[in-house]
Amino acid sequence: MQINRIGRALALGSLVSFLALPGLSLAASDGTVKQLGRTVMRYKDDTIQIVIGYRYSSNNLKEPWLMLDTRIHGWAGKTVSINREDVSLALPDGREIPLPTQKTFGERFTDIERFLMAAQPSREPLNGYFVGPRYEEKMRFFTVPGRDVVRDEIYASHTYLLVGDLFFPSPEGEWKPGLYALIIKNRDIKVRLPFQLPGQDVGKKKTDTAVPW
Repeated sequence: MQINRIGRALALGSLVSFLALPGLSLAASDGTVKQLGRTVMRYKDDTIQIVIGYRYSSNNLKEPWLMLDTRIHGWAGKTVSINREDVSLALPDGREIPLPTQKTFGERFTDIERFLMAAQPSREPLNGYFVGPRYEEKMRFFTVPGRDVVRDEIYASHTYLLVGDLFFPSPEGEWKPGLYALIIKNRDIKVRLPFQLPGQDVGKKKTDTAVPW
C-alpha cells in the first residue's frame, strides 16, 4: 500500500514538472504571439502579421480536415514570398504535416463544398485586426476543383491583405485535443503560431500536452 502511494506521488510529481516546462503556452515569450479570441490567434513581428481563425474546426474535431481561416499582411518595404512547401502544421506529439498540394486536396477532400457551407456561419471578422492594407487578394493555395487558378507561391506586402483558407488532413481521421502550431518558415520568416483545439477562453491557463518547441 505504501509503495502504491509513493508510486502515485512520483507520477503526479512528474506530471506537474512536465506541465511546468517552458513553451507549453499559447503565448510567446517574445510577444510575437497573442490570443485575440477563443479561436483567434495572431503572430506579429517586424516583417509579417498573420491572424488565423478556427472556430469551425474547434467545434468539429471529428472532421478529417482542419481549416484555418487565414490573413497575412507584410510591412512597408518588406515583400515576403511564401511557397506552399514553407507551410506546415505541428501536431501535439511533435509531428509535422506539410500543406498538401491542390491535387491531393481535390482527390482526398471529396465533400469540400459541404464543408465550406457548414463552416461559413462560424467564420470570424478577421480583417478588422489589420490596419494599412488597401486591397484584398486571395491566397489561392486551394480552390474547389475547377473554380479558380491555384498558386504555389504567394507574396505578403504592405499593400495587400492576403485572404484564404489553409487545409490540413488528419493522419488519424480526426483531431485530438491539444496545442497545435501553424508553421511558415523560409529564409525570410520563421513563424510558429500555436493554437488550442478545442479553443479556449482568453487568459485561461492550459493544462494538457502541448506542441514541443
